[in-house]
Amino acid sequence: MYLINKYYSIYYSIINRGLSRTISGYIEKHHIIPKSMGGSDDATNIVHLTAREHFICHLLLVKMTTGKDQFRMACAARMMSTKQDNRITARHYETLKKMSRRTAQDFTFEWKEKIRKSKLGKTTWNKGIPRTQAVKDAVSRATKGRTAWNKGISRHWVNNGTMNKLVYPQDLLSCLNKGWVQGRYAS
Repeated sequence: MYLINKYYSIYYSIINRGLSRTISGYIEKHHIIPKSMGGSDDATNIVHLTAREHFICHLLLVKMTTGKDQFRMACAARMMSTKQDNRITARHYETLKKMSRRTAQDFTFEWKEKIRKSKLGKTTWNKGIPRTQAVKDAVSRATKGRTAWNKGISRHWVNNGTMNKLVYPQDLLSCLNKGWVQGRYAS
């Protein structure tokens, strides 16, 4: 949902400027109405922007949306800001981090379950990437002799009568003090 505020005006002034000119050199395609908010891949919903304008538009989208849409826009802006060629200020990073955490609580169990079911049976984006034998050998050489980060760390099952969870040894005592008991609860 859009808020009609100064960020909305700035956003659409950048969009209108992008629609009324042609850029020579490096361009980025931007969805005027984001796909996560119902926008399409039609040419009428695409504008060519400079990299800077594109980044600014994503920062503005965070400021001109609310609820789940704001969460999605904050996540998109954060993903753009973690690429190697983009640098953001600490203040921007903090704002994006806070917004993506705060609004994550707005997601209901039903919505999360719907997303989970939509992903069932689908391969993640990084699975099945073909690797040459040279790459496989290089990865093998680089990881030889390393110990897994979690090797030798045991966790313990605890339950509170309705729910089970695994805890690390350093957290076991605090869980037991809060009324949890060791072992799994079988319903």
